[in-house]
Amino acid sequence: MLQDLDSCVPKCVPKRTRKKETVFLGVLITAGLTKRGKIYYALYYIGNRKHRVSLKTDSEQIAKERIRQIESDLAQGQNNPFPTKTPMPDIVNAFVEHIRTYKTGKSASKDIFYLRQIFGIICPALNIVNPRTGKEARKLSPQKSCDKRYRYKTIQASCIEDITTASISQFISHKVRSRNLAPITANRYREILSRFFNWAMKEGGVKMPNDKNPASNVSKYKEKAP
Repeated sequence: MLQDLDSCVPKCVPKRTRKKETVFLGVLITAGLTKRGKIYYALYYIGNRKHRVSLKTDSEQIAKERIRQIESDLAQGQNNPFPTKTPMPDIVNAFVEHIRTYKTGKSASKDIFYLRQIFGIICPALNIVNPRTGKEARKLSPQKSCDKRYRYKTIQASCIEDITTASISQFISHKVRSRNLAPITANRYREILSRFFNWAMKEGGVKMPNDKNPASNVSKYKEKAP
């Protein structure tokens, strides 16, 4: 829905640039591009606040397409049209708390076990409290990551947005080869990760690149007929 331009333009916007701008639901977005070196940047306003974000491309055609995506996202009320940067310990900890709230104790424990195998003990919610599983705790402990005797292959990323379909596929295939996992167990890892990303994107405030769940593109292993 378009509004009258002059009534919505913040005072900080120079008059000479007003003819290049469009207003969507009270949010001012510049239609033009700015360039620093070879890289294009997008300029847009939320209220009176100016935002300049790198479009990470030197192609004018790609930059214009990304500008259109920004306009669409902002028109829908999404103030941040670009991928977020969410630390892994924070989002995993929040997901585990969500699991414990909505699942029974036994079912939640199973999911937490898989998350611990996938990411290692990267947050307090994944700590092992049962002394009988102390050996597993040592193998997954970050303090033992430099010792190959205790090293488990995990998906390592500082932010959830950095995890890709390739890294998930490599992790699961490594598990299958090294531990001779059954296809149903391998698919269980994929299922847990898919639910984790779906929750993070819908309820955790995470915006993944291209709004894609990286686990959903991982191929399933063929399970034997029951």
